[in-house]
Amino acid sequence: MKKLKTQVRNSVLIPKAASLIAIITGCFVLFGWVFDIQSFKSILPDFGNMKFNTAICFVLAGITLYLIDEAPATRQPRKTIIFIFSWIVLLTGLLSLSQYFIKWNLGIGDLLLGEKPGGLANFFSVRMGLIVSFNFTLLGFVYLLLGKRKYNWLIQALLIAMIPGALLVIMNHVFGISFLKSIPLSAPTSMHTALLFIVLSIGVFFSPALGFLQFSFVKKIAGFLVLILLIRSIIFFAINKNNQQAAETDKRGEHTHKVVLLAEQVNSRTNEIQSGAMEYIITGKENYSSLISPMAGTINLIIGRLRELTKNNAIQQQRIDILGNYLKSYISLQNDLVTIRRNEGFASAQKNMVDDQGKLLLSKVHSVVTEIEQEENKNFAVLKAENEQSIQNSSKLFALFQVIAFLLFLLAFWLVYKNSKFRNKVEKDLRNSLKDVADYRHAVDESSILVITDKDGIIRQVNDNFCKITKYTREELLGQDHRIINAGYHSKEFIRDLWITINNGEVWKGEIKNKAKDGSYFWLDTTIVPFMDEHGKPYQYVAIRSDITQRKELEEEKSQYNLDLQKRVEEKTKEIIEKEQQYRFLLQNMREGIMIIGHDWQYLFVNNSAVEQSKYSKQELLGHTMMEKYPGVEHTEMFKVLQSCMNTRLPELIENEFTFPDGTIRWFEMSIQPVTEGLFILSMDITERKNSRKALMESENFLRTIVETEPECVKLLGINGELQDMNQAGLAMIEADNLQQVKGKSVISIIDGPYKEAYKKLIGNVFEGISGKMELEITGLKGARRWLETNAVPLKNNDGKIVSLLGVTRDVTERKKAEEKLRESLDRYELVNKATQDTIWEWDINANEVIRNNIFTNLYGYTKDEIKNNHDWIMGNIHPDDKEKIVTNIKNCLENSLEYWQDEYRLRAADGSYKNVYDRAFVQFDENGKPCRMIGAMTDLTDKKILEKELAEQRLKQQKLIMEVAIQSQEKEKN
Repeated sequence: MKKLKTQVRNSVLIPKAASLIAIITGCFVLFGWVFDIQSFKSILPDFGNMKFNTAICFVLAGITLYLIDEAPATRQPRKTIIFIFSWIVLLTGLLSLSQYFIKWNLGIGDLLLGEKPGGLANFFSVRMGLIVSFNFTLLGFVYLLLGKRKYNWLIQALLIAMIPGALLVIMNHVFGISFLKSIPLSAPTSMHTALLFIVLSIGVFFSPALGFLQFSFVKKIAGFLVLILLIRSIIFFAINKNNQQAAETDKRGEHTHKVVLLAEQVNSRTNEIQSGAMEYIITGKENYSSLISPMAGTINLIIGRLRELTKNNAIQQQRIDILGNYLKSYISLQNDLVTIRRNEGFASAQKNMVDDQGKLLLSKVHSVVTEIEQEENKNFAVLKAENEQSIQNSSKLFALFQVIAFLLFLLAFWLVYKNSKFRNKVEKDLRNSLKDVADYRHAVDESSILVITDKDGIIRQVNDNFCKITKYTREELLGQDHRIINAGYHSKEFIRDLWITINNGEVWKGEIKNKAKDGSYFWLDTTIVPFMDEHGKPYQYVAIRSDITQRKELEEEKSQYNLDLQKRVEEKTKEIIEKEQQYRFLLQNMREGIMIIGHDWQYLFVNNSAVEQSKYSKQELLGHTMMEKYPGVEHTEMFKVLQSCMNTRLPELIENEFTFPDGTIRWFEMSIQPVTEGLFILSMDITERKNSRKALMESENFLRTIVETEPECVKLLGINGELQDMNQAGLAMIEADNLQQVKGKSVISIIDGPYKEAYKKLIGNVFEGISGKMELEITGLKGARRWLETNAVPLKNNDGKIVSLLGVTRDVTERKKAEEKLRESLDRYELVNKATQDTIWEWDINANEVIRNNIFTNLYGYTKDEIKNNHDWIMGNIHPDDKEKIVTNIKNCLENSLEYWQDEYRLRAADGSYKNVYDRAFVQFDENGKPCRMIGAMTDLTDKKILEKELAEQRLKQQKLIMEVAIQSQEKEKN
């Protein structure tokens, strides 16, 4: 934990410190350029100036690193600034770098402040150095990639690539002349420029965006080996450069010796020409004058050789040109003296020698030769000193690198030792962990269903529980994917979402229906855990499951029960709405309030009791929403129940305390049933009952008063069914005149035979602490038969002992009769379906839902899955030539409120053929006179049409035959 806190502190302080150093240094340099303060430009004396454009890039880079460290991924303005500054740094580096390789001048440096005349006056004087351009390019890429985890390895490589160039510049400044000078930098780079690159690299390394980089042991050892090899390569390069410099010194010495020797030969030959000319002037012997021409030719050859040897030295070339001119003049002068001596005699020659012009020219020749020799010796001495200094500094670097290599070896050895020690501890911990894992695995195998798959979903491992529930052997499962147990229950979107979740490294939890080998289905509560590799990608998935088949079956039964109940309620409600005119009087005058609320929360119907309860008139309610009449009702618990019923389509029964806008408070018992139009609400004002209950809770006769005032039967039974107590409503149900008439007697005697044993069982369960309910039929004491629905719960004394059965029973005779009528109606409908060969259909116009009997599938060959239960599907299968007519006629029927429609058309069957159809329907209208439903019958006329066609063809043949007979008769008569 302490180490982690240190890492967190470093990850905050180091990047901020690095960014501030870069910003402050860059600003100092910019200030120095703007106000021409040399100490600000260089910061470190004698280590060069940082260029103006370099300083700007460092300021931008420092700001970018600071913002990245602050909040790299949350605040959009900061992200925008980071993006813009990163691109500026990257483009500046790239454009400056391109100038070196393409040899063009984009004028980037000329737009800013460059060196003043007298500084580094060359083509690259205002350009960034090659290393600086390269490093800014890398830094720009690093900033743009930060925060993208999959590029962390590339970011590390780019940051490491920035350091060698910076170190090269620093060593050049520290060690001066050495073998490092042979590495081209193309432009001088200041010491603090290199230092800032190292500082920024370290700052980025420790930034939170890289997420506490950790290097494995193998990577560390590999890194040490690479560094050692790099250092050894640098040492070999240094040795080679030292040898090259020594050889260059020797070669330069030989070159200097040759030049000096040739220069001395010029002096010697010049002296020989002077001696030959003087000897001839004095003696007049021709053998002396004949030496001048060969010597002059030799001197020209020597001059040519000198030009060749010093062709790379412009100053020496100038001196040799001057020397050549002097020699030419001197030789010409000596030839003139020889000619005067030969033609005019010694006196004339002696007279011409008096002006000392020859001595002056000879002195100049010797002077130029001396300068040439001195220049060569000087250049050789400088080169020799530089090479000796370079070799000396290279030797220091060589020793430094040897020490670094030795330290790296020691560090690598220490890492190996530390890793070995750590590995032994880890192996010990691993053995303990493996034992724990084995124990956990055994526990999981015994208690859960376990499956392990690879990244492609192929099953690699299963436990016995999985084999047991799927009824496959382990050999049959291994190597397969989960499609082997796919029940086809879940959608493709469900499976795709599952895979997306686990592929992203997230745990998926859910319930999945599967199919066993024997075809049976089972449900599994499933948790899938992805296991990630070092790259953050899943390499296997572990699924831990538990069998919830029994629970799901119970849920399905419950859901089916609710659906059946809802269907029955909807059918009953539909029947009531269809017969609204018959029951309107009854509904309007019921004691209970009745409201129908639409899907948009508007009042569609209210009876007189509901109007009285609402404190509004009927006109004020109808057509208005609940929110308009009762502001704030949408925030009440009652509205939440209404909204739940509207959404889930499940009935609810609640008691609600309602506060009216005028401040009065009333209690209502509300039975809420979802219907096609919205919600059917039966409300009863129970304020008085609530007040009575509240008062009775303070009275000793609380229980008796509740029982007596309850409109339903409330009774207490003993363990053998003997009646202990019953309210008046219950006595009325069993037709007893008073309680004494039936008290102490078993109620089982009035229960009809088929229900006696079930009721005895219910009593036994209650006295065992299990509540229950049932429906039963009784014959009252006076012979009347009733259907009852009873709910029974145990009644305990203060000691917690069950002393009685508390039962609440309601009369459901009318409901049973309605259900019986409904069944009879359904039976008649089924008989009609069986007796006819027509397709009976019903179209709910508002919901655009169509219901057809099974005759349709038999006649036209469609499967149930192919049929769409909407009006558009049937319209799409009508023959194109008939479709427009049918659509127009149906539309005309509905718009003109016609009660009957009929048409003939051709309908496409499943095999693509068309069948002739005679279709007709009656139209039903809602309370507003708008068509809401069409009920019709569709007759297949295909066989009839075929017979009609055949009959027409036979008639045509008969007519044709009659015509032929008549024609033949006429011809016979003519003959």
